Amino acid sequence: MAREGMLPGFLAKVGARRTPVTAVWIVVAAIAALALAFPIATLARLTTTVTLVVFAAVNVSLIVLAVRPGHETLRRWRPAGFLGAALTGGLAAYEIGRAILAVARG
Repeated sequence: MAREGMLPGFLAKVGARRTPVTAVWIVVAAIAALALAFPIATLARLTTTVTLVVFAAVNVSLIVLAVRPGHETLRRWRPAGFLGAALTGGLAAYEIGRAILAVARG
């Protein structure tokens, strides 16, 4: 995604094994910080919501790439991208709303 210009360029750097080294270390640091800060049950619920947000982002990326030159073969998948983004985005919004209400109720 960094090579496509959708993320900052420094995340595109790959190591000898062709893995995005900088991006991997940023994710490792974020996961370690979360693991130290929250109970496992909270992290499990958060993982579900984050996964839905990631799926929504992938579907939005499909929509964006489909209109760019050189990606004409993706155009037929745009309706699936809209449907996927709506479904996963809606489910993520529901989970986030549910979490906010749970915190507000104490």
